[in-house]
Amino acid sequence: MQQHPLPPPTERLSFAHLDPTSSKHCEFLVSLYNSPLYIGVFGKSPISTPEQAAELIRNRFMAEFEHNGYGKWIVMLKPDPSSSSAEGTFIGCMGFSKRDAEFSPSAPDVGFAFLPEYTGKGYATEALRGLIEHAQRVLGLDVIFGFTDPDNDPSCKLMARAGMEEREIVRMKCFGLEEDGKGKISRVFVTKGASQDLSIYNIGE
Repeated sequence: MQQHPLPPPTERLSFAHLDPTSSKHCEFLVSLYNSPLYIGVFGKSPISTPEQAAELIRNRFMAEFEHNGYGKWIVMLKPDPSSSSAEGTFIGCMGFSKRDAEFSPSAPDVGFAFLPEYTGKGYATEALRGLIEHAQRVLGLDVIFGFTDPDNDPSCKLMARAGMEEREIVRMKCFGLEEDGKGKISRVFVTKGASQDLSIYNIGE
C-alpha cells in the first residue's frame, strides 16, 4: 500500500491507509459501520467484528488501490503537538470508488462515513475538498461524481460546500432497482468542469 501516495494533510486533518493488520484500524471500522448515523443511511452493516473488518480491508479496500490506484482512506484529526502519538483521533473514512459492474459510471465517485460526534464541525467538507484537490492534481482524476439519496440533505450540502456541482436526479441501475424495475433514484453531484451531457459518463438509464 505504501506505493500509493497519501493525500496531503489539511488544516485540521490528515489521512491514513487502512491496514488490515492494525487492530486499531479494524476496531475503528467496526465502530464506524455500526454507528447510528451509518445504519440510518446505509442500513445494518455486515461488519461486526475486527476480523470481518480486516477481511473487508484486504478484499475490497486494498484491492481497489491495486486495481485503480486510489480508494478509501481513514480521516483523522491531526495529533495534538504535545501528544506522543503519531496518529490523531480517527473520525471517519472517505475516498473514491470506480465501479466495474454493468451500468456503472465511467468516472469514480466519492464515498464517505463519519462518526456522529464529529459531524457538524466542517471536518467532512474539509476532507472532501482536500481529497478532490489530491485526486485532480496527483491522481489525474478530472471528473469525480457524488451520488446520494435525493432526501439525504446532509450529504447534498456536504458535496455542495466542497465545491461540487449539483446536476440532476437520475435513475441508476448500478445501485439496485426500485419496485418498478427501474434503477434507484439518485441525486448527482460532479466536480466542476465536467461535461453538461452526463450520458457520456454512463449516468442515467
